[in-house]
Amino acid sequence: MNGVPMTTDSPVASQAAVGFASALSTTPEWLAWEEAALRLRSDASAQRASAAFDERLQALRLNLMLQAVSAEEEAGLQRLHDALFAEPSVVAYAEAEAALKALCGATAERASRAIGFDYAGSCAPSCCG
Repeated sequence: MNGVPMTTDSPVASQAAVGFASALSTTPEWLAWEEAALRLRSDASAQRASAAFDERLQALRLNLMLQAVSAEEEAGLQRLHDALFAEPSVVAYAEAEAALKALCGATAERASRAIGFDYAGSCAPSCCG
């Protein structure tokens, strides 16, 4: 790209990544996500709801994978899930995270178009290393 060789230790790529991170961290999406994450971490009620859901999910994990969960167990898990997502800080975090992911996805698409290469796809792990 533009005659600049890029390697995994390229100072040009490193400098661009730092610049991108700096720019991203000033966007409304990032700032909203940071604020929502802070609120979520400090919300005792949401933390209790999350712990209850996670604990029950972990207890049922094997049965869920084997599709051997009773209707009663599934309903109980759904109630815990609903209680978790009834917490305002959880809802705010999920919305902020979705907006940030959308921004990152759009940015990756722009980068891919600019270089003619699937940037985001090339960053994902592959089967062959």
